[in-house]
Amino acid sequence: MGKERVIFSNRFDRPTLEQIEEEMKKENYDDNENLMSAEEFLDFMKKNRRTIPNERRIANKDKFIWAVRELSETYEIDADLIEDDDGYTASLYMNYASYNGYIKKLLGLIFILSDDFSMFKANVRKVSKTELAATLTYGDQNDKDNNIYYRILKTTFYEGGPEEITGLHTEALGVLFPVDSMDSCEEMMIQDWPGALYKKDDTAFLCWTYSPEVTYVLEYTPSKIDDSEIIKMAESAEPVK
Repeated sequence: MGKERVIFSNRFDRPTLEQIEEEMKKENYDDNENLMSAEEFLDFMKKNRRTIPNERRIANKDKFIWAVRELSETYEIDADLIEDDDGYTASLYMNYASYNGYIKKLLGLIFILSDDFSMFKANVRKVSKTELAATLTYGDQNDKDNNIYYRILKTTFYEGGPEEITGLHTEALGVLFPVDSMDSCEEMMIQDWPGALYKKDDTAFLCWTYSPEVTYVLEYTPSKIDDSEIIKMAESAEPVK
């Protein structure tokens, strides 16, 4: 092997926990004084925070979404991309490995477009996986807003048991839309099955879980098609074999 030399090497002194506690005692710090509970702190943050849109960052959102989707679908990397009031959060479930070539370029682009990133040790146990098994389209070729999409989600369980799913399988719905970010949710029964009607802007999803392994979704535009018509359609639906 060739010779190697150290370009630089830094070490920094950091106080120990005992030193921090001793300093706090000297300052007569009372850690119970004006202490908020976790719930109070979250409530305080929600009421007092302010979000200021950054137009330059917003202009790059489509690149960010594309890069996350491209990374996930090209290399079959499990990923979640969530939209909320503050922007977009991508969670990438990756293994320890050496990454180079195109995947490195995608990761680099994601890092550059991100405001910040965090790394955590993941739980590698896969409990279940949900896939979009089929989509049936009903509608008007001349007006796609009149279309109704009948989607079938199928879940495979690896660990644990499907008996843990006792109501609407909301985790499975994450394949189609972020459940926690919807504008509204109206719970209901579809025939004998637990369901709910979710809405976001002018898109609606009527969902019901036939079994832990199978969940059905009717996606439509509520400004074009009345909710009652979609509910009637769901009530008359037969389980797809």
